[in-house]
Amino acid sequence: MPPTVSVICLCYNHEAYVRAAINSILNQTYGDFELLFVDDGSTDNSVALAREFADPRIKVLTTDHRGPGYASAMALNQARGEYVALMSSDDVCLSHRFEAQHKQMREMSLDALFSRPTLIDDGGRSLPETAWPVFFKRSFRTTEDLYEKLFFRGNFLCATSAMIRRDVATRFGWASAGMLQLQDYLL
Repeated sequence: MPPTVSVICLCYNHEAYVRAAINSILNQTYGDFELLFVDDGSTDNSVALAREFADPRIKVLTTDHRGPGYASAMALNQARGEYVALMSSDDVCLSHRFEAQHKQMREMSLDALFSRPTLIDDGGRSLPETAWPVFFKRSFRTTEDLYEKLFFRGNFLCATSAMIRRDVATRFGWASAGMLQLQDYLL
């Protein structure tokens, strides 16, 4: 049986954070997932650290450094879950992230869901909302209001907080191999 959620975790030279990122995924309250850890040509020990984990849900994929668009497309092509959760190897997930997002996706029949991030420093300490006001200075009342602000005032959605239906991601080409930047805005 394929997992319900495919977690795509992109990595490029995040040796200092890999263990914490993977542990935050493995310690989820929702366990029906696979982790596609994609290393985009790191020159540090990121891959070796990822391979230390013996969990059968983890698949470590490697490629030459070709950028996040290529790495995302590579992972999406191998994802088997109905949903795809995005993650970066320098991020950590709250322990209930996948459970809460999966529940919301199903209950509301959503195609994509973004969460508000908690920003942290290199030591894992929470940063004030003023550190990245782009995520916190936006509010909206309707879907139309959200789109107006997103397209005419700038992106305020945190891509690595997203969960999206895999068929939607595939159908609309979110993971474009040629994109070097702005994959989150395309999503």
